[in-house]
Amino acid sequence: MANKQNNVKGLELKFNNELVSETVVLATRLNEYFLNTINEITQHFVNPSNTQVLCNDGPLTNDLDGNVLPQSVARLDIKGIEVKEVLNIISTLRNSKARDEFGFDTNFLKRFKTCFLCPVTHLIN
Repeated sequence: MANKQNNVKGLELKFNNELVSETVVLATRLNEYFLNTINEITQHFVNPSNTQVLCNDGPLTNDLDGNVLPQSVARLDIKGIEVKEVLNIISTLRNSKARDEFGFDTNFLKRFKTCFLCPVTHLIN
């Protein structure tokens, strides 16, 4: 059986004034942080099925999906990115020999950008 490392050498993060270096604890705390952050963000969205709350917010309107919303609700409209935008972003990366954890550098990304365009665009969208 492979020997698992419990600590990542040189990696420590502070959570609630406590330094943590154990891999499982780091992963768990980071996961909890991101989940809590998402939960906090979603609290700012209106639940269209809760018409009691909506009726007290002024005039109502329908969105593109037919949901009933107050006219005063700000809409979050996220537009997808196009392949040509991803191409431009990769093309304008600064040249660097610094490698990521997989051994890739920006020169590699630029050289093989046509291979990455569609998958990266799909992942972003």
